[in-house]
Amino acid sequence: MGKISDRLSDIARNAGDLTPLREPVRNALKDGNRADRLAGLDWEGRPFKDLAPSTLERRRKQGLNGPPLAAHGPTARIITKFFVDVRAGVGRLTFTGSWPMDWVRFHVTGSRRLPRRDPMGFRAPTLDRARALLLEHIANNKKGWWFRGR
Repeated sequence: MGKISDRLSDIARNAGDLTPLREPVRNALKDGNRADRLAGLDWEGRPFKDLAPSTLERRRKQGLNGPPLAAHGPTARIITKFFVDVRAGVGRLTFTGSWPMDWVRFHVTGSRRLPRRDPMGFRAPTLDRARALLLEHIANNKKGWWFRGR
């Protein structure tokens, strides 16, 4: 039967060129991030910690009422500045998400006065969408040993 690593290499090689998936996967990941931040959820689907009363009062005076990390709603920097890097090739598809703003690290780790509200990572529904795009691509191209004879 061979080593598992050999089988995985065969599957990757037979998957074909995954470059056409770069933009659809990038868009799915960005959309998932936007939905999660607007819902005030972390990557595990848990709500972010509530904001301090002083922050809520300041936002009320400014006319802002978005969730933690996204006071300005869809125009918040945590949404608009989110960067997804997708790298694809023959049998290879990897992605990462990040922000260019230094202050995001304080939300990731928390601080003495700021509770942890970690926006890093992708939730299961978002990853499921990326997987579905991959499977659809492979099925449409009929590449791979699992489609032979069908």
